[in-house]
Amino acid sequence: MARTRLKPHATLRELLWSLLVALLVVAFWLSGVLSNSELSLLDYRFRARPPLAPSKDIVIVGIDEYSLSAYEQWPWPRHLHAALIDRLTAAGAKVIALDIIFDQPSREGQTEDDDALAAAIARSGRVVLPVFFEEQLSGAGVRSTKALRALDLLTTAAGDKEGHISFMPDSGGTLRRLRPFSYDPLRGVAVPAFSLVSACQLLGLPVPDAAHWAGRRGLVVGPGRKLPTDTDGNVLANWFSGREGDGFTTVPYAVALSGEVPDDVFRGKLVFVGTTVGGIGEQFFHAPLPANVMIPGIIAHASAAETILRGDAIRPADPRAFLFVLLALAFALAFGFIRLRQFDATYSVGLAALLLALLWIASRVSFERWNFWFEFYPLAFLVGGVFAFQFAWRLLDALSLVIQRRKQLDVVTAVGDRASSDTELSEDFRMALQSALTVADTDVGALWALDEKEERYLLETVSGLTLAEVRQHTAAPGEGALGQLLLSGDALVVQDARMPRDGFESPLPAQFRSLVFLPLKARGRCVGLLCIAKREPRAFDHDVRQYLRTIASQSGLDLDNARLVKKLQRMFVSTLGALVKALETKDAYTRGHSDRVTDYAVLVGQQLALPPAQIETLRLAGSVHDVGKIGMPDIVLNKPGKLTDEEYTAFKTHAQYTGDILEDLDWLREVRDIAMHHHERWDGRGYPDALKGEATPLGARILAVTDAYDAMTSDRPYRKGMPAAKAVSIIVKESGTQLDPSLVEAFLHVPDAHWTQAAQAHLAEREAAAA
Repeated sequence: MARTRLKPHATLRELLWSLLVALLVVAFWLSGVLSNSELSLLDYRFRARPPLAPSKDIVIVGIDEYSLSAYEQWPWPRHLHAALIDRLTAAGAKVIALDIIFDQPSREGQTEDDDALAAAIARSGRVVLPVFFEEQLSGAGVRSTKALRALDLLTTAAGDKEGHISFMPDSGGTLRRLRPFSYDPLRGVAVPAFSLVSACQLLGLPVPDAAHWAGRRGLVVGPGRKLPTDTDGNVLANWFSGREGDGFTTVPYAVALSGEVPDDVFRGKLVFVGTTVGGIGEQFFHAPLPANVMIPGIIAHASAAETILRGDAIRPADPRAFLFVLLALAFALAFGFIRLRQFDATYSVGLAALLLALLWIASRVSFERWNFWFEFYPLAFLVGGVFAFQFAWRLLDALSLVIQRRKQLDVVTAVGDRASSDTELSEDFRMALQSALTVADTDVGALWALDEKEERYLLETVSGLTLAEVRQHTAAPGEGALGQLLLSGDALVVQDARMPRDGFESPLPAQFRSLVFLPLKARGRCVGLLCIAKREPRAFDHDVRQYLRTIASQSGLDLDNARLVKKLQRMFVSTLGALVKALETKDAYTRGHSDRVTDYAVLVGQQLALPPAQIETLRLAGSVHDVGKIGMPDIVLNKPGKLTDEEYTAFKTHAQYTGDILEDLDWLREVRDIAMHHHERWDGRGYPDALKGEATPLGARILAVTDAYDAMTSDRPYRKGMPAAKAVSIIVKESGTQLDPSLVEAFLHVPDAHWTQAAQAHLAEREAAAA
C-alpha cells in the first residue's frame, strides 16, 4: 500500500491540535459538565457487576410490615427495644447498632420505659446510638445546622458510643458516598459516621478521630487498614444492592424478639436494628438500583459498615494522575493517528473503535475485580475528539488534494490547448515554466531551450531566482551536468541534492534540495530542458512527477511547433517584403521607400516608449504597408505627372488591396489594420474607411506621419525631393488636420542623431544599388 510521507510542520501542527482537543476535554471534565453522566455510568457498573458475596459479619433486624402488624401502633413502647437488646446480647451479638433516635422522653405514664431501655443499653455495653444532623450545602461545603440525638441518659448508658447517620446524596438524590465525619455545631466536635463506629466496635479498634482523616489521601481505620477517599474525603462505599436476599441476613424485628431465631445467627455479629419498610425512617435512591427504586437507611448503613470491614471501598482515580493520563493519551493518540494517516481512513476508524472498546472493558474489569473506578467519558471524548479532528483534517486534506489535482489537470489541459497559440516564443517559454511550477506547487524553476541554429541550449527563463544564481546558462549536448542530461534525454529526479551523486552538480543554488529535470522532446529530439525545485527534500511525490512529465511532453511539442510557426511567419513576411521591394524596383524613384518609412516609424515608436512587441508589429506593418500596390496598373504607379481624378480613385484602392491580401492571416491582424489604414486622416477625410481621430490604429497614424515625410523628401519623376526642413514644416502645418498632433510632436522630438544615422544607412544602400 502506498504511503504518504508526512511533513515535519504538519506533524507538529497535528500534535498541537490534538493537545488542544485534550485541553478542551480537560476543561469539560474540570467544569463538571460530564459529572452526572459519569455518575450514571458508575451506577450502571454497580448494577452490571456480579452480586457481592453475602456478608459474614452483619445481620439486619428489620422493623418490617410483619413486625408492625404484630406490635400495632408505631412508635412502640421502649421496653420492647430494651427486650430486643437483652435478647441480642444474650445471643452473643458483638455490636448492636440501634438506628432509632430516642430524642424525646416516652409518653406520660411510660417514663419507666426510658429507664428500662437505658438499663438494657448499659447491661449490654455493645449498643451504638445514632445522631442525625440536619445539613445543607454552602459555598464552604456541607454545614450542619441542627442535631437530633438520643436522650442524655441513653447516651450515657451507651458510653457515648454514637455516630452520625446523615447521608448527603449526590446531585439527583442518589446515595453513593459515605462521609466519615460530620461536624456537631453544638459541641464543636467532629462526629464519626454511625457505620464507622459500629465497624470499629466489631473490629475491636478505637474509633478514629478527624486527625486520622487524611482527606483525599484516605481514611485510616486501625493499623494497616486505609480506605481510599475522593477529593472531598468521602468514602465511595462498595454498596450491596439492597434487594431481598442480596448481601445481608435480615430477620424481622418480631421474630428476633420472639427467640425463634437460633443464637448462632447473631453470635459475634454486628447487628443493625432499624426500619426496612417505607414510611418510617429515611429512604434513599441507591446507586446499585434503578433510578426509581429506593432503599431504607438501615441497608445503606449496613453496606457502608461492610465496606469498612472488608476494606474494599471503591478507589477513585487520583485527579492529578488522571489528568496526566489524559494528556499522555492525547499525545499517544496524535502520534498513532499521524502514523495511520499514511494508510486508508479505515485504519483510523478501526483504531478509534478498538481503543474505545478497550477503555470500556478496562473500566468494567478494573471496577469489578479491583474496585478501581476511573472516569470513562473524558477518555472516550478524548479518543473521539482526537479521532474526529484527525478525520476532519484528513477530509480537508482529501478535499485539498482533489482541488489540487483538479488544478493540475486544468494546467495540463491548458498546456495542450496552448500548443497552437500565437504568442511570442519568449512568452511560450515563460508559460511552459509557469505551468510546471503551478503543478509542482513551487515558484522556483528554470527552462533551457535549443537555439535557432540547434547547436546549444540557452537559459531562456527563470522563476524565483536571478539569472546570476543559475550556475550554467548554456550547454551543448554532453557538456557539463546539463549537457549530460540533454544528451541522455532522460528525466532526472533528485530527492536530496545534498546527498552525494556521481557526476551530477545542480545548476541551482544549494538550498534547493528537491529537483526534477525533464527533457522537452519533439519529433525524436530534445528541444529543451525544464527544471523544477523546492527547498525541502523529497518534496515531489509520484503523482506530481507524472503530471510534470505530461507537461514536459506537451510543452516540448508546443515549443517546437511555436518555433516552426514563428519561422514560417518570418518567411511569409519576408516574402511579402520581397514582393514590395520587387514592386519598388520598377521605379528607381520609390526604391527603398518601405524600408525608410519603417525605420522612421520605429524611431517615432521608440520616442513614444512603445513596448518591444508593439515596435515589432509596427516594423512588420511598415514593411508591407504598400503591398496592395501589386494590384495597381503600372501606368498608375509609374505616371510621371499628376494623376487624374479617375487614376487617383484607382490608386486609393491599394490600401484596401493591402487589407484583402492580409485578410485571412489571423496572426497578422494588427499588422493588417495598421498597413491598411496608414492613409486615414486625423480629420476623417482619409481612405479607405474615413476613420477619424483615435479610431485609426496608433501604428497607422505613426505610418501616416513617416510615409508623408518620406514621400515629400524622396525624388519623383516630376519633381525633386524637397529639403527635410521644408517637409517638417509641412508636417507641422498638417498637424491636427491630416496628422495626429501628438505623433507630430513625437516625430519632431526624435533626436537628430537618430535621423542622421537612418538617412546615412539608406543613402549607403541607394549608392550600393546604383553601383
